Amino acid sequence: MIKNRFATWALNEKEEKILVTLELNTDNFNVDIQTVKGSDVNTELADTILKNWVDGADVSFPEETVKTSRSFTDESILPENIKIEGKTGAIRQLQNEWSYLLLSTKLFSQFIIEMEELKRKASELKSYSSELFEEAKSFWEKVLEYRKEREISQDKLNGIKEEINQVFDHLKVLKENMIKEKDAVSGKVKSEILEAIEVVKKKMEGKDVHFKSLMDELKEIQNGLRTTDVKRDVKNLLFDEIQNCFEFIKTKRDEVLGGGVKNRVEGLSQVADKMRKSLEMDLKDIEFNRKKLSTCNTRLEEQLREAKINVLKDKIESKEAKLADIQATLDKLQQKMTTSKEKSTDSDKKEVKVTIKNDTAPEHTESPIQETPSIENEEASVVPE
Repeated sequence: MIKNRFATWALNEKEEKILVTLELNTDNFNVDIQTVKGSDVNTELADTILKNWVDGADVSFPEETVKTSRSFTDESILPENIKIEGKTGAIRQLQNEWSYLLLSTKLFSQFIIEMEELKRKASELKSYSSELFEEAKSFWEKVLEYRKEREISQDKLNGIKEEINQVFDHLKVLKENMIKEKDAVSGKVKSEILEAIEVVKKKMEGKDVHFKSLMDELKEIQNGLRTTDVKRDVKNLLFDEIQNCFEFIKTKRDEVLGGGVKNRVEGLSQVADKMRKSLEMDLKDIEFNRKKLSTCNTRLEEQLREAKINVLKDKIESKEAKLADIQATLDKLQQKMTTSKEKSTDSDKKEVKVTIKNDTAPEHTESPIQETPSIENEEASVVPE
């Protein structure tokens, strides 16, 4: 440990033997100097000063002692009129050690300033601050690093530890309060949103359901949830319920809107099948009558066959036209069903996009019980959040 006192025999400007003491004043960065003539100091007092006073003991100096002060920023800590023969290296070493001691003191003072600022910020907090936690954590880790390098004494470290633990304890209480409040808010939001979802579902049981309005209601519920600060597990559960409700509405909508078109398609398809079978019979009849023309025995029989063929041609032409109309209608209905399904899918994606497992709503994840360092020795470190 570096001492802040030094004493030795020296010579003054008159080449008289004197006892000189040097004491580093870390408060004002000065060196307090005392000189007393050798003739005014007995052997016992000189030994007491050279040994006990240097180690920090209180010693009464003679009344003839001359006291001066010198700034440590001067080129030398000794005045020019004091000469210490044979101890130039010791004085240089002392000056270097005291320079180091002053810088360490200045560093500790800076730590105290930072510590007071952290305490001020903590005292002004109305709610938990993860930013202040990280700032306090970084400060403590920095202090520990200097302690590992022996830049700060254990006593000073213990003092800082006591102060920083007060900050962490305060933050811990604030966080516990925040979690309690968030639990209460999450429970209330959960009940309100589940109730709102049930209201949407009940509207599906009525007549003349307006699916677009229900989708808008569901979307409004979802958007409100996204900006609500609740616990993540509650938020995920509620988004799952919204997704389930959305699927329920979609299924009902497809059943209602798609059912009529589907029934019509089935009916027209049956009519078209019957007409095709009827056309096949007519085509067979006309082919049969054409073959009979070559075997007619009389002109009257031939005219009868030709008349029947003309009638069959008219029937075939009429049925083909009707079948073409039916087929065109079927094609339109099929296209309508396909387009409606595609629009429904696109609308579903736009109306309610429920991919919420990684939702970015605000969430605090720090542990509420691991923030105070509770350091047992200087090598300990803050438990990370």
